[in-house]
Amino acid sequence: AVFLFMFLRNSFAWSFLRSGEILTDHHVNQFYQKLLKKLGGSEAVCYRYFDETHSYRELYSVMLRLNAVLSGFRNKQVVLYAGKKFSSYPGIFSIILSKNIWLPLSPENPHPRNIETLDQANPFLLLHEGKTLPKPLSAYCAENKIDTLSLDEAIAGKEEREFESSGFKKDDIAYIMFTSGSTGVPK
Repeated sequence: AVFLFMFLRNSFAWSFLRSGEILTDHHVNQFYQKLLKKLGGSEAVCYRYFDETHSYRELYSVMLRLNAVLSGFRNKQVVLYAGKKFSSYPGIFSIILSKNIWLPLSPENPHPRNIETLDQANPFLLLHEGKTLPKPLSAYCAENKIDTLSLDEAIAGKEEREFESSGFKKDDIAYIMFTSGSTGVPK
C-alpha cells in the first residue's frame, strides 16, 4: 500500500515532467483530493495477514483518527517506529497527508542505530506500535524532549478529522530515508 502510494505520487509528478507541463501546487492538491476520495469509499481489502483483513474504508477511518492528532502541525518530522502491522499503513498515510514529514524507524534495527537516526533527525513526535517503547528509545526521547504516542492509543480515540486536501506544495517533503551504505552508520 505504501509503495503504491509513493508510486502514484511519483508517477503523477513524472507524467507532468514528460508532458512538458509545469507541475503546480494546484495539480498536487488535485492528486490528493482524488486519492482521499478513493480511499474513503471502498470496501475492497487493502491489508491481509493470515486471517486479519482490513478494507480501504477501515484504513481511511483509522487515518482520520490519526489526523485528529497530527493535523495541528505542519512540516514536522514525525517518526513512525513500527513494523508491518496494519496500524503502520494508516500511520504513514496520515503523517504525509497531514502535511508532515514521515521518518520511518524500524524495530528490527539495533537500538544504537535508531538512536543515531533520532539524533540526526531531531523529530517532533515519535509514533510507535505497542503500549511502550523499548527503554533505550524511551530514555532518549525523554532526555531530548521528543513527544511519544502509541499508535494504539491514538487510534482508540473517537475524534476524527478530515484531511485538508489543499495547501500542498510541489516542493513539500513527504518523507526522509536514512541509509548506512557500507559504513553501518545512519546518514
